[in-house]
Amino acid sequence: MAFTKQGSVQVWIDPAARLLMIDAASQGRADEVLTCLAKAMEGLGAMLLQTTASPVAAMSEWLVSQEPPAGFSVDRECELKAGDESKAVVRYSRHALDIEEVQQHIAHGKLPTRLAMTWEGRVSFLLTDTLQIKKLTFVDGVFDDDASASKADRFDADAAIATGEIRKLIPDLLEALGGELVIGAAAPRCWRSLGMIRRRFNSITTSIR
Repeated sequence: MAFTKQGSVQVWIDPAARLLMIDAASQGRADEVLTCLAKAMEGLGAMLLQTTASPVAAMSEWLVSQEPPAGFSVDRECELKAGDESKAVVRYSRHALDIEEVQQHIAHGKLPTRLAMTWEGRVSFLLTDTLQIKKLTFVDGVFDDDASASKADRFDADAAIATGEIRKLIPDLLEALGGELVIGAAAPRCWRSLGMIRRRFNSITTSIR
């Protein structure tokens, strides 16, 4: 006898911003969620967000110039990968990145595929070369700790705060990447963030329409 395996995936839809975010650990799972949403919501269409500047080019510029975009800071985690046959990879963890060694790696063809950043001192995340947001974490002090509130009330409050922060983060990140690249008619954007909000509000992973 086969047993049915059940799971849950959190989804946040912001109709005003035409934004869809899915808490998925892989593109395959995100696609499954989008398929289910399309069946449940007739007429729903979604496409991955694209930006004028590629994340790789932008991250390279920030590391070489040591000048992150306004409102952002570069943290202490990075992955650099060679594009040639060697596929050489250099990873920095808990290490300062404003050093000449990082600039030399980039000059020699190793380009950033992951870069840890913090927005406005409130939200930390790992940006990838495919425009995914991973390790999404809220800095201490962003959430209100109300021990007297019920579990449901705490979840509602945390969800409102988390989505409120992300709603402001995404436009700033898009601007840092040269703005959204619109191809053809506007369609729902989908942003896949593979990070978890390590708090009562589990995670917001996904794509922008």
